[in-house]
Parts: sequence; C-alpha cells; structure tokens
Amino acid sequence: MTEPRHPTAPAVSTPRVTYLIAAHNAEATLRDALDSLVRQDCDDWRAIVVDDGSSDGTLAAAQALAARDDRILVLSQANEGPASARNHGAQHAASEFLACLDADDELADDHLSKMLDLVDRHPECTVFSSDGYFVRSDGSREPVFGYENELSLTLEDLMARSLILGGGTVMRADAFRALGGYQPDSYCEDYDLWLRALAAGYHHIARPDRLYFYRMGSSCQKSTDRIASAESAILSLAGLVGSGQLSDDQRAAAERDMASYRTDLDLERQAIRLRQAVERVFGTRMARPVIAAVHSLSWTTRPVRRWLAARRAAATGADRGMR
Repeated sequence: MTEPRHPTAPAVSTPRVTYLIAAHNAEATLRDALDSLVRQDCDDWRAIVVDDGSSDGTLAAAQALAARDDRILVLSQANEGPASARNHGAQHAASEFLACLDADDELADDHLSKMLDLVDRHPECTVFSSDGYFVRSDGSREPVFGYENELSLTLEDLMARSLILGGGTVMRADAFRALGGYQPDSYCEDYDLWLRALAAGYHHIARPDRLYFYRMGSSCQKSTDRIASAESAILSLAGLVGSGQLSDDQRAAAERDMASYRTDLDLERQAIRLRQAVERVFGTRMARPVIAAVHSLSWTTRPVRRWLAARRAAATGADRGMR
C-alpha cells in the first residue's frame, strides 16, 4: 500500500469539491479509498468521513488518516445507513460541489481535475458523472457502462436504466440541499437522487473517461441484491409518478419502466426458486453444475418467459390502478 503523496498537506480554505465518505465496518479498505483522494493531481478538495456506527476499527483508522492530512474531517454517528451518513457529512460541507466516494472504492488519479473540467465546460448542468470500472477480487476489471462520447441523460433515459454512477459523481451542493439530499429509506439512494434531480429540471452531463474503481464483492456493496435494487427502483419511479412533476409522456414511460422492473423481479424470483429446488435435490455442491446447465438452456426460452412475466406484471399494475 502506497503512502499518501501529501501526508501533511494543508487544507484548502474553501475547496470546490467535498467528497462524502460513508464508512461502516470499512477498516480494511478505507485507507485505500482515502489514498486515492490524496493522489489526485488537483488539490481542490476536502473529504468528510462519516463513521456509520462501525463495530471494527473504522473510526480509529479514519482519525489516524485525518491526523496526517488536514483536508480530511472525521465525524461519527449511530448506524443509520449510507444515505443518512452522507447527509450528515453534507451538513458540514462548505464546498460548491459534493461527490461521494464509497469507503471500499477508489478514484483514478485524475478524477477531480477531469470532473472539474467537465463542470467548467458545462455551467448549465448540475449532475456531472463519468464511466468507471468494476474491479473483481482477482484484480481484473471491466467497464461499468462503456460510454464512447460525452452524453447528457434525460429523465426518460434514467427511468429506463440507472446509467449514472453513485460514486464519483459530482453535484452542485445547492441543488443537493434543495432536493433534500439522499432519502434514507431508499435502498438505491443515489439512483433515487438522480431521478429526483432530473425530474426537478436539473441537467446532467457525463464524460466517457473511466475515473472510478468500483470494488466487486465487498461487504459494503449493496447493488448485487438485484431484488432489493429493482424494488427500490419501482418505489422511486412510483414516487415520481405521484409527485405531479411528470408530463403525460414521462408518466407513461415511468409506468412502462415499472412494469419492466416488475418483470425483472419475477424472473429473479423464479431463478431463486429454481436454485433452491435444485439444491434440495442435489445438495449445494452438485447443484452448481446443474444450475449452470439449466441456465444455458434457459436462454432458448427466456423471450417467452419474459413475455409471460411482462404480461403478469402489466396485469398486476392494471389491477392496482383500478383500486
């Protein structure tokens, strides 16, 4: 593990960007995350680490790192989840812009300089994102989205699929506060925030550079729970539909997207039931090759199963609309 480039660097009085770092039982990864900040080729930043009721040495590790770099502030709270921790950190931020860095992820060395370049070239925008990499436990990696050019996502784009990274995305602090920050009861609190921002009329821009390293398989990671993620997306879309902010076309698109998410939920639950049934018959060890064989064959029937699931999801939505 490399030592920070500026172990005694003085804090910038009013940095342009404050990175919010929610840390729960992240003792093993927090130093790497903060070192990636210290290595930035632009010093216009501050970090606020919020220990979210950790039971390991996260708080002590954060305090030790902060003692060597005045740009790092450490706060603590009872365990209330990452959204609450980031909101708590944002209350202590004086910067014009906010960004999130997960305690188990890392930034590219030029993340900040390239994001501020994007900010300066697009004063009309409020949400600024980039592409990134998924990093596996063996060190291999793959692009998250595969952007080829700069692009500006519309609300309709985002309702159909989450295409903005939660980590590394930069947002104007005044807009963050106007929207009420993250919703603590949302499982996918970042996606929910981007949806609310675009629905409120704020604009987005993304650059194709892969500037964020998203660690797969970490205990801090939530997005692998596809059922909870889809359920959260449905709740966020339902909130938009009920907000009165959407046009008729946007409302229709949101309804279609909710039906698609319900289809995904149905297929995921079918897969879980299949795995459980196979494990009961063959045992956990033998179940893996059987499930792999079934999965390979399932692609031939997937279009039909998806069509049937979509019909059931649409019927369920229609029933709800009639109540």
